[in-house]
Amino acid sequence: MRILFIIVILFCQSSFAGPLENIEKKVNATTSWQSDFIQTTNGQAVEQGKLYVEKPGKLRFIYKNAPYTIYADGTNLIYYDENIDQPTYMEIDQTPAMLLLKDSLKFIDIGLIKKITTTEKNIQIEIDLPDGSLINLSFDAKSYFLNGWVIKDFQGNVINVSLSNIKVDQPINKGLFEFKRKRFLN
Repeated sequence: MRILFIIVILFCQSSFAGPLENIEKKVNATTSWQSDFIQTTNGQAVEQGKLYVEKPGKLRFIYKNAPYTIYADGTNLIYYDENIDQPTYMEIDQTPAMLLLKDSLKFIDIGLIKKITTTEKNIQIEIDLPDGSLINLSFDAKSYFLNGWVIKDFQGNVINVSLSNIKVDQPINKGLFEFKRKRFLN
């Protein structure tokens, strides 16, 4: 029975090879990108801002009207709440951000691919991640570039991020990726 299960898994993974290889080639050829984003959490709070990514390991979400920022410095993902001057550190490899920040992406190495859905406009890849969360990545069917994702974390929160105005391999100010705390003055 165990051998039959392994054969089924290998067959399913290999049947996804065409779209996955094209997406991997596109993502791996890209060294940096920036975009606008819209984020909803549990279908409610709407946040907007700019996203900057430089591989490997650098990321910055700048929210327009929110008192927090998300950084990745090459090792850690840092959620910084400016209101209370509180950073929270997580290892990048322990977060879904690892998918955006790897120098070389291989889907087979990151989790169990549950499903691939292809339409005329998008390719959706649903992946079970090692941390217990589920991510659905959305790629443009023509350019193979990432245009959004939905994460359902292990606590049941659903975070939906849509990307627009994507600019690929354009210079990004290195200072954007440097984490700087705001110190409150008394």
